[in-house]
Amino acid sequence: MKYGRGELRLLVPPENVAGVYRPRARQRRVAAEADAGGRQILNAALAASHLEDSVAGRRVTLLVSDATREEPRDSVIGAVGPFLRAAREIRLVAATGSHDSRSPATLALVQAIEGLLGRAGVRVSRVLEHDAVRGPFTSFGTTTRGTPIEVSAEAMETDVFVILSDMKPHYFAGYSCPPKSVFPGLASMAAIEANHAHTLDPDSRAGFHPWHPDPGRRTNPLAADYLEACERAVAGRPVLALAFGSSGNEVFWAEAGELRRVTSAGMTRTDEIAHVSTPPARFAVISPGGHPNDVDLYIAQRALELCGGAVEDGGDILFLCECPDGIGPAHTVEAFWNPLRGSLVQAAATPAGPYRLYSHKAIRFARLLLRLSALHLHASIAPDEIASAHMVAVTDPQAVIGEWLVMDPDARILLFDGASKLSVSRSPES
Repeated sequence: MKYGRGELRLLVPPENVAGVYRPRARQRRVAAEADAGGRQILNAALAASHLEDSVAGRRVTLLVSDATREEPRDSVIGAVGPFLRAAREIRLVAATGSHDSRSPATLALVQAIEGLLGRAGVRVSRVLEHDAVRGPFTSFGTTTRGTPIEVSAEAMETDVFVILSDMKPHYFAGYSCPPKSVFPGLASMAAIEANHAHTLDPDSRAGFHPWHPDPGRRTNPLAADYLEACERAVAGRPVLALAFGSSGNEVFWAEAGELRRVTSAGMTRTDEIAHVSTPPARFAVISPGGHPNDVDLYIAQRALELCGGAVEDGGDILFLCECPDGIGPAHTVEAFWNPLRGSLVQAAATPAGPYRLYSHKAIRFARLLLRLSALHLHASIAPDEIASAHMVAVTDPQAVIGEWLVMDPDARILLFDGASKLSVSRSPES
């Protein structure tokens, strides 16, 4: 199981393994060894996209994710670079959303991407790390749900948008997908907070999105809100996307071209590699997928949201996340972590007043903890800090497996590795 920049090895008797799940390709790629990093897959998608013609002689805003996202960036930037050479101007923007725009990891990442583009013959005229607090912002009114459409003024000074997006399931936005790089990726903190208030709507969930090819999976109020904001902000200008699915350095698929077509096709491809249907089990081991998916508990929690539903009520989860940066950024702790240190019943309650940004994480975490018998956390977080939030600090993950088998020698144990890129639903028990 991935853990930080390494891995942990666990011994589970074969008869007790209910399933081992990771993001995977439906069909094994031909000559995968010769396609390191998926360059052939990426190049084929880009060659069919007419990207080079679309950017020729124009100002381009190139949107990339920040350092909290695991992506095969060397391969992606190396593939897309040659198709951007004809642009008149390239503005490189890290679409950080509410994340810390000045984190050392993100600053280093953007510098590295600029260097990769340079080696591909692309000169970057401006580099921006989006700052949701300081702006400056341009306003495009409000959405029909009342969200202020306030986005980075500097990123909007462009003729064409090009978005690089590693698609995966998202526990309340439906999918991490290209439109999210515009909104909330470039939005003000007030706009993000208004949009994220819809996380408390039960219809805001993984696998549902207004652009999903399946008409039965198009209801998601939060996604509908950010799509409206995105479309208003780009104001009819061309938006092109290179979307792909990956795990570690392996690229499973890629689509390139017009925003909606690529995003919609990407949802089908994401479902193929990321969706898991399994009967519920009493026990589960969950790893978000190692660095940077487990850089802190705030980031790692999304793996619990995506896979924790497979565990029976009253069951146990062993959560393997290194968390070298601890609980999370300082500005998230009050709304995310502190409520968990008090009454879980109170923390799990739907708030009577206005939504506070990051509070949805505390609510969802508390509801999971109330449903379980125990959440065992193996992390580099102080044991007393873990215990204060009603979790069990673990120094020996193998010992937890042993305890489960003593409690129930016939126990069925689910194992989810790379869980931040999975989406799990329960199938009927066999």
